[in-house]
Amino acid sequence: MSWYYPEGVTGNELQLAGPNYEVEATWEVTCYDDECELMEEPQEVEGMEWGYDNVIHFDWKCPKCGHEYQNTRDYDPMDDHPDI
Repeated sequence: MSWYYPEGVTGNELQLAGPNYEVEATWEVTCYDDECELMEEPQEVEGMEWGYDNVIHFDWKCPKCGHEYQNTRDYDPMDDHPDI
């Protein structure tokens, strides 16, 4: 069986290939909800870290107000991250 993608599609897109890696991680983040008690207070939370196309993403939920966020940062090749 052969695979044919439409023009301009390589199969390496995030929606098709998925992230390069996914791990549960702890990051120091800040909630920006005006009604949250922890607004703009640095806090360590657990969430899902994943990488794709030289960008690291962190999906997390504020433990106080429940808002969901995604933080991102560029991948630094000197960092030790799996398979990104």
